[in-house]
Amino acid sequence: MSAPQEEVGARLGRRKKWSGDAVIMTIYIPLDLKKELEARAATRRKSLSEYAVGLILKGLEAEEAERSAKAEEVP
Repeated sequence: MSAPQEEVGARLGRRKKWSGDAVIMTIYIPLDLKKELEARAATRRKSLSEYAVGLILKGLEAEEAERSAKAEEVP
């Protein structure tokens, strides 16, 4: 069994990407979507994880803004 990514990164002199309160999450997506996400992440010089977290955060912000807008519409 190989060493955890964090341990390998530390040995190679890389910083930890995420704080200690992060978790590993596994999701299943179509292969073509993964390739698209990897390409977009590479364009922005981010890892796939960094790019995915950014997308999730933007989605949460958009959802919150939508909820706020709907709450203001209700008389």
